[in-house]
Amino acid sequence: VSKNDFDYKETIDEYNKTNGVLFEGIHNCASYINSPNYTHYQFCVEIWHFNVAVWEASRQVQIDIMSGTIDEPLTPEEFIALLPVFGE
Repeated sequence: VSKNDFDYKETIDEYNKTNGVLFEGIHNCASYINSPNYTHYQFCVEIWHFNVAVWEASRQVQIDIMSGTIDEPLTPEEFIALLPVFGE
């Protein structure tokens, strides 16, 4: 998994391969975040919370650009550097 992996599909695909499961995407994982006895519960909770954190950070970047706190345009690399890192 790349360090700044906001492409959930890559993270989920790697988890699927390692664990012999077939989550299609973030919303499949979200289906299990209220099932603490589910074998893959911890991963589902972590990837869902990461999803929320990325959306919140992205929204904050948008707010900062609109308020002039951050100069635009950001390069893709600059934008990615402002996002949370999965697993940290």
